[in-house]
Amino acid sequence: MRKNSGQKVIVCVALGAAVVVLGFGARALWWEPNQSGWFNYAPNSGVVFTGAGVDTASILRQVAVWIGLVALWAAACLFVLRDKRAPAETSIDPT
Repeated sequence: MRKNSGQKVIVCVALGAAVVVLGFGARALWWEPNQSGWFNYAPNSGVVFTGAGVDTASILRQVAVWIGLVALWAAACLFVLRDKRAPAETSIDPT
């Protein structure tokens, strides 16, 4: 079934939404800290806890995953939005 250009754009937007869901799902599974209720504060103890710092490798992995997902989305949209008609033959008259 052929789709008009409006339908193709809607498919690309839906693919983008699916890529965002996949990205946030991967982030939640692989990189989010354990949310167990501890937030580095002990009341009435006078002690302040510091975090472990920034994990550069983890940040780079997240960036690589997002760039990969965006590239996948762009390729899928180029595939969906391509013109399926055969290119017109141009003949140049040498005379």
